[in-house]
Amino acid sequence: MTYKKFHIWDFPEDKVRVLLDGNTNSEFWDNCIDKFGSIEIISDYIGVSSTTILDWKKGNRYITLLFLKKLVKKSDFTFKEIEQKIISYRGGGIVSL
Repeated sequence: MTYKKFHIWDFPEDKVRVLLDGNTNSEFWDNCIDKFGSIEIISDYIGVSSTTILDWKKGNRYITLLFLKKLVKKSDFTFKEIEQKIISYRGGGIVSL
């Protein structure tokens, strides 16, 4: 039997949220802030409050794939690097896996 390989990026980007491991999460957000210039500019770019971004940066909230994909494209990280550092994901009312 052959199994189909899938990646986190194959899931619905507006319904799935992920949590990155602590070190990668911190490095990713520091890189994004360096690239954009400030949390407020990131906030305007993806259309969420700066408080939400601070929660994501602290690792207190899961980030929606839609926003993560937009930010990865502007960062020094690759989709593969980010995918390998996902420690948990959630979707539409299900328990985190």
